[in-house]
Amino acid sequence: IFITVFCGILNLETGEINYTNAGHNAPLIIRKNKTVEVLKTGINTVVGVDEKVKYINEKILMKNEDILYVYTDGVTEAFNKNGKMFSEEKLKY
Repeated sequence: IFITVFCGILNLETGEINYTNAGHNAPLIIRKNKTVEVLKTGINTVVGVDEKVKYINEKILMKNEDILYVYTDGVTEAFNKNGKMFSEEKLKY
């Protein structure tokens, strides 16, 4: 049994997020100017597979009015009535 996890700590004064991603879909950053970026995440193992795993922490600086969009694969892997998957590419737009 395992789970995927994205965990971050936001410093409200600086806008810095210290985060790690354990096998979860990479979040999106929606910038104030409406551009969409995929958040850089290291390759980390899902939680529950190996208790000795060391997870990689990363940092990003968010600016005023930026949005961190965290989602589950239940969104991107959903199918419409024609059997077409929604997809991560479509999520960006």
